[in-house]
Amino acid sequence: MVMSVERLFSRQCPKSITGDPSMFRKSANPMTGEDVLGILGQVQHREPLGAAVLDAQIAQDKNARAKCVGTLQAYLASTGVNDNLAFALAEAATAEVCDSPACKKCHGTGSILSKEHSKFVECPRCNGVGRYIPSQRELHQMVCHLLPAEQAVTRYEFNKKWYDVYMGCVDKLHRAAGQAGQCARVLLDGMDV
Repeated sequence: MVMSVERLFSRQCPKSITGDPSMFRKSANPMTGEDVLGILGQVQHREPLGAAVLDAQIAQDKNARAKCVGTLQAYLASTGVNDNLAFALAEAATAEVCDSPACKKCHGTGSILSKEHSKFVECPRCNGVGRYIPSQRELHQMVCHLLPAEQAVTRYEFNKKWYDVYMGCVDKLHRAAGQAGQCARVLLDGMDV
């Protein structure tokens, strides 16, 4: 049985364990709960932010999500962004990466059947990501909603000054998740699972 990184991270979540009995089928080299926790512990040690992103995305762990927000907020504050704006940008970036639902047009696959029905093409709604991607206008509204009224930024200021900072945070979370996934895959391969 080949175990995916998503299945590994979902096995730590009790609701997913009871929801998918196929995880416990016998295989040539079955993984025990201790094996899962051991691999997850190593991933968390080597790639703490990435493990938190995967925990928040896959297992919907609220503490892991809060860790993502806190890590991004601390990073932004260290670059000179005021605390309230740092929190708003970190919260919005974490919401996009960890909370966004599957795209309604492609149902999370990232591709749709072309109009000629001859081949699959990149979904135009999510640009092949498979998840809902908020517009700059929606992001501006989300950030302003999280800020005290006296610190709200204009849409122009957000687009000119803060959108790239926001996208840097989104990229940081995606890269961290990718590195944690790669680390987990190496550990799983080492166990020959």
